[in-house]
Amino acid sequence: MSKSYSSWDSVAIAIVSIFLGLVAFAFTQSIFNLFFVSIIVAVLWNFTDKVKSLEERLSQIEAR
Repeated sequence: MSKSYSSWDSVAIAIVSIFLGLVAFAFTQSIFNLFFVSIIVAVLWNFTDKVKSLEERLSQIEAR
């Protein structure tokens, strides 16, 4: 069961990803880190949401 993001969730993910990418770029001066960190943040955010969803489903199964 996949969760679809609202438009505000997508905006928040984008802002956080870009901000952390810029922070990484400021410290390393590497354009690679600007894009790499942004992508990793978005992937981890999605992964975290999937784990939360699975935990909720597991608790529902255990409650039966």
